[in-house]
Amino acid sequence: MSDKMRGRLYSLLTDYYSKKYREDYFQDAVMRRFYRKLYFEIFRNLGTIEKAIGRFTEFRPAPEQMAALVMGSAQLLYMNDVPDYAAVNESVSLVGKNKRGFINAVLRKIIAKREEILAASVERDNFPVWLADRWRKRYGNISAEKIMAAYNQAPPLYALNVENLAVEEVEEYDEEAENLYYMDKASAMIPTLAGKLEPASVLDCCAAPGGKTLILGKMYPESMIFAVEINPKRFEVLEETVERFGLDNVQPVNNDIMKMEGDEAFDIILLDAPCTAIGTMRKHPEIRWIRNEMQIREKSSIQRKMLIKTSRLLAKHGRLIYSVCTTEPEETTDIVNAFLTENPNFRAVKPACPDEFIRGDYFVSDPSKSNCDGFFAAVLEKIK
Repeated sequence: MSDKMRGRLYSLLTDYYSKKYREDYFQDAVMRRFYRKLYFEIFRNLGTIEKAIGRFTEFRPAPEQMAALVMGSAQLLYMNDVPDYAAVNESVSLVGKNKRGFINAVLRKIIAKREEILAASVERDNFPVWLADRWRKRYGNISAEKIMAAYNQAPPLYALNVENLAVEEVEEYDEEAENLYYMDKASAMIPTLAGKLEPASVLDCCAAPGGKTLILGKMYPESMIFAVEINPKRFEVLEETVERFGLDNVQPVNNDIMKMEGDEAFDIILLDAPCTAIGTMRKHPEIRWIRNEMQIREKSSIQRKMLIKTSRLLAKHGRLIYSVCTTEPEETTDIVNAFLTENPNFRAVKPACPDEFIRGDYFVSDPSKSNCDGFFAAVLEKIK
């Protein structure tokens, strides 16, 4: 490992154990594949790794020591292409001299018990207790285990062909492919759920990075599409997507959707609302460890307000797509059912998608059944 990249991952993990959460997918690393694999293996198997470390420590190591132990253990348990001596030596070198003997001793014990550790690992070890418990209560033990197993697998790589809007699984990224946009298959379905209509105007809320905007622009070429994004940095990415694919009918807007004025102006609205993103754990495994139930409640409050706000911008007989990349009830069915009860001038209509994704009146992507990320969406029509 290069010292720079090793230090970067070590710093991230030290912050994690200091309760300072951040992400780093090492896109700029020379050894990108290696560092991304190590990062993902750490967070997909963090419960097993911590449990193994706990077997050979009598106290909770300090964040700096824990970070080194986790990096070393992940390589010893899940990176077959890293020699044991290299994993141990590099991990030992990360800490001060007075702690190197401790790190070395623990990692040597993990090598000795490696097969036993791996054989004893179960899926629920690698999910926080609160999340595993809520899934068991909602789905039952067997289904919950299947869902956890699905979420702990590396996802396939999907690519959207912008010429025909087909989404297919591909082997690897092709940075030179001008006609491809990489996004999850379920995510690519969301903008199409309202059906092949002829809207005069479309509002795309929370639009960055622009994948769904791209689909809307291609699907409704005669429509004017306003793509709104509040975050300045994410807005720059949105603008780059619009420019890259020549979306002349898309107008990027750097604004807060909650402050937009006007009534009944849009025929289709896509509200891809901010959420806990629990459904994206296959490609963002760290999410399970940095989310909690309070955040679910906090997001649901924001989602409710955004749905109410955007519904007022929808034209009569228009359709609003409410979507989130999670399947937790507080952010999905609870939000939509409450909205429909309070707004009798709206009704849910069947999403335009394959039947395998239909659950009652809604679109649901279950990773244990669809091999896609976990998504929920509802299509709401203003009937009067």
